[in-house]
Amino acid sequence: IALVWSFLAGVFVYYIMTFRTTKDLNEIAECAQSFASGDFSPRVNVTRNDEIGDLAKAFNDMAETLKNHDDSRNNFIASVSHDLRTPMTTIKGLIECIIAGVIPQSEINTTLSNVTEEINRLNRLVTAMLDVTRLQGGKRQFNMTEFDICELIRLVMISLEPEGAKKGIDADLDLVRDRISVIGDKDSIYQV
Repeated sequence: IALVWSFLAGVFVYYIMTFRTTKDLNEIAECAQSFASGDFSPRVNVTRNDEIGDLAKAFNDMAETLKNHDDSRNNFIASVSHDLRTPMTTIKGLIECIIAGVIPQSEINTTLSNVTEEINRLNRLVTAMLDVTRLQGGKRQFNMTEFDICELIRLVMISLEPEGAKKGIDADLDLVRDRISVIGDKDSIYQV
């Protein structure tokens, strides 16, 4: 009789341990399926102090890392979209002003120079995007050159003028000096 009771107790303990382990592994599998579909928010709620608990902790750490990478990727895409849209909007606005005859004939060459500068900037942005691995690896290299910050500020003001006009915003630029030479990454400063 003692042997039968011992056997039944062993089967019961084995069943409980197997059920608990299977339940925890199923929870990890469900979270993995969520990750596979792009949802990195679920976490494994396992509080064991054994190999399954270590696996759950490692899984949660991996989930946090994946979520951070996904957030960084989404922020990068939003930033790139904005950075590409700005020069395209400026180019479109300036060309529409030329076609509509809003810009006087005497300023068309200056306006076309601004369009060319925006196209060149757009080209540089696209080139920078193609080097995404450097950006994601945190190894972005800056193209340090000497340039006139006052001219860059004027270009930014001109590029924002069409959008400002649509919103009824009128801005004046009053610089203390006409030229100030600085050394820096012109495109990065323009983006800021």
